[in-house]
Amino acid sequence: MPTPPAKSIVYRGGVVIFDIPGDWVEEYEPEGGGTFYMNSPESGTLRLNVLGFRIESHQSLSEQIALTMNSDGFEPFQSGLGLRRRELTAFEDGEPLRFFRWEVMIPIEPHEFSIACFAHTVSESRLHTEETRCELEFIEASVQRAQFNQSRDSYVGDYPPET
Repeated sequence: MPTPPAKSIVYRGGVVIFDIPGDWVEEYEPEGGGTFYMNSPESGTLRLNVLGFRIESHQSLSEQIALTMNSDGFEPFQSGLGLRRRELTAFEDGEPLRFFRWEVMIPIEPHEFSIACFAHTVSESRLHTEETRCELEFIEASVQRAQFNQSRDSYVGDYPPET
């Protein structure tokens, strides 16, 4: 199956820039969060949320990031970022689902960090199809190429960053 043409998503003004297949629908929640999918009942669904955190500790940001990466299973990824991949199962209305997650830790000097959470949901019945394999390969490549803004202007916590 050939790679579909892509379109770029500039999420929340550039906090994350990544690609999705060109024929996918994009929807956004007012509070944040995006949903991306092919307009077909068989399609998997990709969601992106970016969560913001403030470090309230005597440790420097780099020390806290290193500690968090080591204890929470993040691997070094792109210049100073961390990446954790996970696969989870759940049920919705009795149907088994599989969640593929890519979580990117983004340090934001001096005391904040964000985690960009990409989650692709697929029904278990479609798990081993060629279409699902292609979707997952596309998303993996998109996360690898994505741009993650580390500016304080991009912080997305529940409160404004310290000024």
